[in-house]
Amino acid sequence: MKNFLCDREKWKNVRENPQFKPLLDALFDEYERSCKNKDIPLIKFSDEMDFAKTGSRTRFNEKYFLRRKQLSVYAILSMIYPEKEEYIEKLQDVICAICNEYSWQISAHRSRIDRNKRDGLSLFSCETGLYLAEIKAMLSDRLDSLVVERITKELDIRILKSFENSRDLWIETLKSNWAAVCGASIGMTFMYESSERFYNVNKRINAFMNNYIDGISDDGGTSEGADYWNYGFCFYIMYFDTLSRYVRGSVAGFENEKVRKTADFYSSIYLNNKNMVSFSDSGQVGSYNLWLIHFLKRRFNIIMPPKDGAYIDFEKFSSAVRAFLYYVPSNVSESISKGKAYFEKLSWDIERKEKYGFAIKAGNNAEEHNHNDIGSFIVANNRKQILCDLGAAQYTSSNFGKDRYKIFNNSSLGHSVPIINGSEQGTGKEFYGALSVGEIITVDMKNAYPEKIEKLVRKIELKENAVVLTDEFSGISDIKERFITEEKPIISDGKLILDGVTISYGNFKLCPSERVIKEHNGIDDRRVFILDFIPKTKTDKFILYINF
Repeated sequence: MKNFLCDREKWKNVRENPQFKPLLDALFDEYERSCKNKDIPLIKFSDEMDFAKTGSRTRFNEKYFLRRKQLSVYAILSMIYPEKEEYIEKLQDVICAICNEYSWQISAHRSRIDRNKRDGLSLFSCETGLYLAEIKAMLSDRLDSLVVERITKELDIRILKSFENSRDLWIETLKSNWAAVCGASIGMTFMYESSERFYNVNKRINAFMNNYIDGISDDGGTSEGADYWNYGFCFYIMYFDTLSRYVRGSVAGFENEKVRKTADFYSSIYLNNKNMVSFSDSGQVGSYNLWLIHFLKRRFNIIMPPKDGAYIDFEKFSSAVRAFLYYVPSNVSESISKGKAYFEKLSWDIERKEKYGFAIKAGNNAEEHNHNDIGSFIVANNRKQILCDLGAAQYTSSNFGKDRYKIFNNSSLGHSVPIINGSEQGTGKEFYGALSVGEIITVDMKNAYPEKIEKLVRKIELKENAVVLTDEFSGISDIKERFITEEKPIISDGKLILDGVTISYGNFKLCPSERVIKEHNGIDDRRVFILDFIPKTKTDKFILYINF
């Protein structure tokens, strides 16, 4: 396979073309943060055991991923500035430190019985194998022969033989981002290391790719949300791009209609020039992998999202290096236009008006990276989510165990949906909602709760200067209308004001409260305001007017 990573002319252009300055600036910013005057972090046994003892990933992951940032930065600097030996020397130190890691799996992905297993295949172990395979292919003429040999041996033991000697791995049945990431990483590592061995496993790798795309709805949407589209689809596209180079031609079935629709997904779910739909385990701010979007623009002519959301993922070498090789300076956009995106199969509706952005969902409560959030909606204004979906919680052991829905972000108590007879929404596929989109958007929510409900319908009317929400209900003895915001509420003359947006709510009593939760990074605090509306008299309707 001709290795495009070694294209000297491309790397010369990166170095000399002033249009690549933003990328070089990002590279040296990361160098300052992760490399300059910094040793390779020591990962101690106590770091490995911290997750098992506390449920926190932070202590181990900070060191593990810092090593991979250093790997990316030194490898890319070695290509751009080959005359500077210090970069290749530092790179070799990092490579050997990673090769010396007892396992390439993060501690959170190692089960109790596999804690001493060195060759386990999961997200980041598979990724690590790919990064080392690509760096070896890119820089083998400059790496010390002992380092090349060490990479080769570790890849053979940890990735190639580990996969060849296993059958029916649990990751081969998944239809989430894991399928694309693990399958692509394993398959590409085989391509780089051995043609014969790749062809022997090719059918299994294709199954990974088919499973991933099967997990995406026919209209190109993924219930995993924006951030996991960015992750999984990145590896899916990377695999087929590499495979086409490997076979020196197009790959049958790759550019089908579903893949084209999936390519359009990300740009379509912007709420404004900054905010994204943050359903599931996603973030509120648009943040996309630079190389992927530029590749999709060239291959599928997608609408470019605002350039402020672009980033280079230095934790993942294969993504970071492609940013420099696929970037087209002319393919940038300052803003996203007004528009509408309706994903019928996914049960999401998104609309960008002149003054605000709006999104609402139905679906069921057993989706990938599920939150119990039937009927949840977002209103964005002035580059903020005024009524928000909090998105991903801090990832701890609880977040993926039996206590997942005790976590505020994941339960319906942390979403803008009613509390019925003191009950939150149920967990499971049997708890669902039906979305209908027309002049009036409706979500039938009565089947989202364990309580037997005669009627619970959310209706949304989108005007140019206002959003009108009406909840109609019957067969309910007690209802509390809950809404979530991160804007400090101001109550004045019986009206609610959020960041200058006026909200009126009729004959209901507003009971605000607040709580502090952890950001997804597990470090920073996040202040959340809970707006509960309780009827003053018996009623079968709640109306919320949001005026811009």
